[in-house]
Amino acid sequence: MALNYTTSFPLTLPTSPSNFKSSRFELERKSAISESPFTGKQQVQLFNNFSFWRATLTLPPMKRSDAGNWTAFFAKLRGRSGTFLLGDPDGTKQGAGTGTITLASATAVGDTRLSTTGYAQSSGNVLKAGDYVSINNDLHIVIADATKSSTNVNVDIDPAVKAIHSQGATVTISGAKGTFRLDNEVVGWDADQASLYGFTFTCSEAV
Repeated sequence: MALNYTTSFPLTLPTSPSNFKSSRFELERKSAISESPFTGKQQVQLFNNFSFWRATLTLPPMKRSDAGNWTAFFAKLRGRSGTFLLGDPDGTKQGAGTGTITLASATAVGDTRLSTTGYAQSSGNVLKAGDYVSINNDLHIVIADATKSSTNVNVDIDPAVKAIHSQGATVTISGAKGTFRLDNEVVGWDADQASLYGFTFTCSEAV
């Protein structure tokens, strides 16, 4: 039977409460490691294409007036079939960069450096290590300070680019988000006798 409503994914998180009580943000990688039983010497093979974000999030206690928006949000996701936008809740940008930032050249799958342009600053650190950027909702962390000395600024990132992005694509440097989905088909919430609701959920990058 067809649903009587349509939902456009990815969804946007409800805006109240404005922050999480606690959050854990993770980047999962995978390597193959073999160790010699005679010398203990190790060989490591990094699977660079295996990399995605995970998060465990707990919301502060809230009354039903706010909780209703969250219960509806989870219902609209329809388990793991739907997606939503999420960034590191504590990932406030530290660099001074502002402006309309775009790619100065197209990316290729596997790139770990972006050539960017459009910064309002004439020089200086526009992004700092630990800042986040996103392109078409693909989320990356900046792994070295990015300094502007000419029109284009190189930004070293991790994880590597997973898709081709064309020259001129928008690079979000403030409030960067990726596309996530729930880790579980079952999501629930708690409520006490004072009608205070509690929510904890886990999610992973939709790749």
